[in-house]
Amino acid sequence: MRNFIIFFEEKEGTSPLVRLLDNFDQISVVHQVGKDWSWEPFDRHSCGRLSMHDLTQCFDLIFGENLLDMERLNAIYTKTAKAPPASHRH
Repeated sequence: MRNFIIFFEEKEGTSPLVRLLDNFDQISVVHQVGKDWSWEPFDRHSCGRLSMHDLTQCFDLIFGENLLDMERLNAIYTKTAKAPPASHRH
């Protein structure tokens, strides 16, 4: 499977699942970095009041056919977010 999203619903198990997936070389997890980092970058407490247009643009960048342009993603995301997103491969 290519490009998927996990929705957190304040249930036990979603954070450990994401941390587990982050250990695989083939999987790149987008999350916040910095002092106020989060595994849930698109939750309102993390991204703030991101408009639907900006959220759609972020998802298009993350799930699109092209390589992820983190600079462009950060430009959109950090308009309202507490901390910037990052993605890394091991």
